[in-house]
Amino acid sequence: MPAYGSSVGYVTLYPGDPPLTLFNGGETVAQGLASIPFQRGNSPSGNDAGSSFIALGMASDMVIDVQAANENVAASFVTTQSITADASGSGGTSEPGRSMFYRLLISAYSSGTMPIVTVKR
Repeated sequence: MPAYGSSVGYVTLYPGDPPLTLFNGGETVAQGLASIPFQRGNSPSGNDAGSSFIALGMASDMVIDVQAANENVAASFVTTQSITADASGSGGTSEPGRSMFYRLLISAYSSGTMPIVTVKR
């Protein structure tokens, strides 16, 4: 997947959409790597339960931060949640916030492979 700041821009994700892959496991893993952002689309029904993030194949020492911002500017993103691996290398979290944009950031890493991380609204 393209990293943050690439020519891809962002994707709008609505409740009920298929999961969006933010990291597909093929990226070059590195501390500080950020995913493409997604814009939180409004729910037509008004039922907005937030976003659920699932990570598979995480290294045991990896931490992936969920970051939010109200503008798609790198310096505006702040960490709201963190994903850490369980014994099987899986992790996840739910983000109930209502910020306009979200992305992932690998904040800790020393060795291992790149995980696959998806988000569902």
